Amino acid sequence: MLGKAVEVVTFLFAMFGGFLTGMAPPERAGTFAVGFGSFLALILFLFLAVIAKGRFSKQRRKIWLAVAGSLAAMALLSGLLYQQKRSEWTFAYPPENGAEEFLSGTVYQPGALADKEQRGWSVSQLVAEYGGPGNRHLIWSEESLGRARTFLTLLFLTLVLSLAGTIFCLVELYMAIHPEPAGRGPHQPSSTNAAQ
Repeated sequence: MLGKAVEVVTFLFAMFGGFLTGMAPPERAGTFAVGFGSFLALILFLFLAVIAKGRFSKQRRKIWLAVAGSLAAMALLSGLLYQQKRSEWTFAYPPENGAEEFLSGTVYQPGALADKEQRGWSVSQLVAEYGGPGNRHLIWSEESLGRARTFLTLLFLTLVLSLAGTIFCLVELYMAIHPEPAGRGPHQPSSTNAAQ
């Protein structure tokens, strides 16, 4: 079972890893979130596989389908909220070409907000005027920066785990409804192919 779990998680992250890495929170928070999400997805898969062990009655299939539907709805909602908050709490820097993406805070320092509004600066221009990303604490408090990092990481993990959980539930359902014939491994030809 562990081998199957590792294969499924590896397949998921290989297929969608570039997408997940690209949408992860910027800076070190993203590296942590993607790596931690991989381990949590493996734990979730093993947990669901243990629960799913055994025969699936019609009632049990309905429950698993409801769980998969709930996880899919959670993925949709967390994905939309994550995208909204990621747009709100990140900025591209430098202002000229936006080569890198950085986390901002949730609440501006009063002086920085006044400068931004009075001069009509974008967030990136404001950060440049305050000396670059290393001086973000002058624009947002450390607490505000930490809150944005934590909230984005939690939303990202919720999104990844709900997507993975949906896929795992549906895979378990599919395997229960369409079991592999006894004695046939993944690389053994079927009897019709062997006869030809």
